[in-house]
Amino acid sequence: MINRLEIKERSKVMLSQNYWKLVGIVLLGMILMAGISLFNSKVTIDHNSPMGYKIELSKFMSILTIAYTIFVGNVIGVGLCKVCLAAYRGESFELGDLFAFFNADYLRVVGAMALVTLFTAIGYLLLVVPGIIAAIGLSRVAYLLADGDPRYGMEIISKSWEIMKGHKNEFFVFILSFIGWALLSAITAGIVGVFYANPYAYVSFAGYHDELMKLAPVEG
Repeated sequence: MINRLEIKERSKVMLSQNYWKLVGIVLLGMILMAGISLFNSKVTIDHNSPMGYKIELSKFMSILTIAYTIFVGNVIGVGLCKVCLAAYRGESFELGDLFAFFNADYLRVVGAMALVTLFTAIGYLLLVVPGIIAAIGLSRVAYLLADGDPRYGMEIISKSWEIMKGHKNEFFVFILSFIGWALLSAITAGIVGVFYANPYAYVSFAGYHDELMKLAPVEG
């Protein structure tokens, strides 16, 4: 059983020690992860237009968004996990860590995270609950990659699923504990999110992974 209150208290302390640095890096990371999807919602279909190009543009943007997520956004996401793990552990980190996996590990990270995206999407296609279960079960992949796990593809997928056995409900409750912050962020047009809630949540989720790994069986 992981003590979420202790994780969140430590996360607050570590955030306060690296406040502006984490605010900046998390904000940049979130923007880069979203990428062109930030503009995708601006593309609309005009049924009154004699031209059909807006429909094609919408399809094009959707394809482009998926490609960006797979080849750029997910890799930035793993870099952000690396930053937040370091922050929670009291280790040094830099802005450049966001781009740490655009290196020799790039294709391995792209492949593993693409599988996470695929399996999670399949889960949501089945129903909402299977999608949530899949997302939670595979939630360790990005952190394992960020922490230097050398596994590939299905191996690291299986490892994440194994680690989360017996912890899925617990992690779901951990996620729900941030709903208040999400609502407060929405009410303030994202201001609370940018300047506190988002970096606090990211460091806390990294902290959950760090504490969870301490409970994982030692591999021979």
